[in-house]
Amino acid sequence: MTRIRAGLMAQILVISLPTSALELDLEEVFSGLGVPVSVTHTGDARIFVTFLDGRVLIVENGSVSGQPFLDITDRTLGDGRGLWSIGFHPRYQENGYVFAHYAEVDTGDSIISRFRLSDDPNELDESSEAVLLRMPKTNQVHYGGQLRFGPDGYLYASTGDSTGRSGGPDPGCVAQSPDSLEGKILRLDVDQGSDAPPFHTSPDDNPFVDSGRPEVWALGLRNPWRFSFDPEGGDLWISDVGHERREEMNFLHASTPGGANFGWKVM
Repeated sequence: MTRIRAGLMAQILVISLPTSALELDLEEVFSGLGVPVSVTHTGDARIFVTFLDGRVLIVENGSVSGQPFLDITDRTLGDGRGLWSIGFHPRYQENGYVFAHYAEVDTGDSIISRFRLSDDPNELDESSEAVLLRMPKTNQVHYGGQLRFGPDGYLYASTGDSTGRSGGPDPGCVAQSPDSLEGKILRLDVDQGSDAPPFHTSPDDNPFVDSGRPEVWALGLRNPWRFSFDPEGGDLWISDVGHERREEMNFLHASTPGGANFGWKVM
């Protein structure tokens, strides 16, 4: 409990929907693709759909490409643990960099890697993989897995606490420890040091550069499966898978400094 930073306890929202909720119309864009877990784009007509088995397919004008944009099925763990998401570098059109977060076959480690576009604009060079972070998992559950570039140009990644229902709620309390990468939101500079291992650095204003893992931006999360930046204000919204009865939607204002603590498992 001593690791909680005073004054930086993050906001956990309890939302009551109005009785006159918005009416939405749903339009099917594509179907029959199995188990997609993430959808993203690069600003053109293509939609990139990530699958847990390790594939990324392109959907364009309602048609699914026969050739995967990325296929690392031989590198993913499987059994419900595989490729969680990809993220396009803000200057993707110039450098062709795409980042991936997946659970590695055999080891079960959580891997964040960079791939480069091949000569084909619809296919990554799978041999170009450069591993930025390898995170050994205490247990092969709760990977988090989201990747997003923030308004500041840094790569943000979510990680889970490695414990599930059978293992009890984070017995090692790793989510509260800045010395662990588990149960966190990480923040990486993928431009500085990009030419040599580990192919990234940590921004100087990350909160634990001198007192823990320098990649850690926020802590105290259980399994932050997805997060997103508000495209207008830059606020950060994080969905965290709950234990037993509750799910969380967490909010960080764009002006919030690093070190916010979402409370798991102390609260």
